[in-house]
Amino acid sequence: MSFELDKPDNSQKDATFTATFTTINGNIPLASRFKRWIASLINSVILAVFTGVGSIDPTGILLAAAVVGYLALQIWYMKTYQQTIGKRFLGIKVIDYTTYQPLPLDRYIFREGVECVLGVLSLTIFSAICAFINKERRSFVDLMFSTVVVKID
Repeated sequence: MSFELDKPDNSQKDATFTATFTTINGNIPLASRFKRWIASLINSVILAVFTGVGSIDPTGILLAAAVVGYLALQIWYMKTYQQTIGKRFLGIKVIDYTTYQPLPLDRYIFREGVECVLGVLSLTIFSAICAFINKERRSFVDLMFSTVVVKID
């Protein structure tokens, strides 16, 4: 099944809901919507594993340590690779929409935090709809933080 939502700028193939991917600035390939969703799913599964292990302690101390461990691991990935674990695994990266440069760590952490809050409030669907209707595949969070997710491999 294919949904052609935007006109491609080149003919390279990518795993996405469209048959091709587009670029920004004429040469930076956008991450597919599918890979963005899978990266988010990977991060959620890792968090679930951490919290699942942490929840075996009835005092809640192990759970708190597991959440802190997960956050520390994600922040380390953001600092070291400018990517979350899921994004690194799939070869996609968040960059500044205007400068096409990696985000400063504080801005990246805040962006990911807002994305998590939207998820907790069940508003992720709103952000996903934005990514589907936006030609540049920018989610609500991308629009808020002036970012774009690109393919790097």
